[in-house]
Amino acid sequence: MFNTSYRFFEFVGACFRCVLIFSAFLFHVEQTLGTLREVVMPQNGIYHLGVKALSDAFKHNTDLEVLNLNDNTLTRKGAAALSEALPLLLKLRVLNLGDSLLKTKGSILIAEALTKHTQLEVCL
Repeated sequence: MFNTSYRFFEFVGACFRCVLIFSAFLFHVEQTLGTLREVVMPQNGIYHLGVKALSDAFKHNTDLEVLNLNDNTLTRKGAAALSEALPLLLKLRVLNLGDSLLKTKGSILIAEALTKHTQLEVCL
């Protein structure tokens, strides 16, 4: 067979809705490739289980620069999962978690996870 390596830099998935299945799929893609720079998944109905799957994958994609999970349902549980991956994503420039029901406790978890991010330009 061919000895070919693939590079996958950007994923945009708006209103996908089969989130848990897709999150598991994206987890395997990201873990295998490790090349994603941008993940944009607004309004996908992602709950904490999907965020956990994505966060586990983000740990293998430390060059991630843009993460947009706007208008999903992360809650405190999703924030806890994401806060484990965020300290590894030191190249992150844009983080959009607007309208994701983080509330106070979830927001604090995210803020604490971002303390060493010097390249962060936009955080919503």
